[in-house]
Amino acid sequence: MDTFLFKHPEFESRYTCENVSVEQVPLKQRQSLILGTVWGAETTAEAVLAFNRCLDMVLPRVAKLLFEGRRTLLWLMAITLYGFCWLFYATPALFTGIHFSWFFDPYVGGYKNTTENYVCVFDAFHNITMAIFLPLVYGGFLIAHFAYKRSHLNNNKISQMDMEIILQVFIISLLNFGAATLFILMNHVQITEPYIIVTQFFWFHVHGFPPIIYIILNKTIRNDCKKFFFPKRISNYINNHPNTNEVERKGLSCDIALSGESAKLPSIQSRVAPIV
Repeated sequence: MDTFLFKHPEFESRYTCENVSVEQVPLKQRQSLILGTVWGAETTAEAVLAFNRCLDMVLPRVAKLLFEGRRTLLWLMAITLYGFCWLFYATPALFTGIHFSWFFDPYVGGYKNTTENYVCVFDAFHNITMAIFLPLVYGGFLIAHFAYKRSHLNNNKISQMDMEIILQVFIISLLNFGAATLFILMNHVQITEPYIIVTQFFWFHVHGFPPIIYIILNKTIRNDCKKFFFPKRISNYINNHPNTNEVERKGLSCDIALSGESAKLPSIQSRVAPIV
């Protein structure tokens, strides 16, 4: 990416295939069936997991009815079958070095095709659904969180933890909405080079940025990572602090609001944000 941004002439000579004709690279080798399959299955699993987390907080009985025990395997099987539908029925995307992105039109960036319409309805329907469904689920999570806090804790103030929740939900929703909607527009309307670059950055961050968000803003996940990577240090800390209470033993710096078990609170208090 640094070559593309700061050494564009070198990028043009390396990756635009100026010395290679299209006949030398068969179409089947330029199509990406696996990429579309993994994208469809991964984003569907992400949506189901977000729905499960929010449903578990709002309607725990319904969540148990739908996801408890072996029912989880049924959901995973359905997601896998949906991924195979992408493999057999969706039009595969083609990567082009001209725009450094994926397109359904094999002539993009070169010959202006006016006779054929390269549209993947399967992909468009999926991305529109994800762009609408995920922000709605995360928005529902925020509403349920503040409704519970107001009715059960008699607290209308926005705490630091609330701000972290809002920030997590906003960033993740923005990334998913941006990647899905921009990719649809990129393949259906004529756009400029900066627009394509922004779309690719959204696509990269959808897959790589959420773990960083959780580690920075989610204290529960951050403490679990410390336990996993530094078990001896955690053990030494507990042994050197014999008066540490139960909350500190379970999560070190986790406060009572984040520990449903020690505070005898419902499961809503044990989560900071739906983990996707």
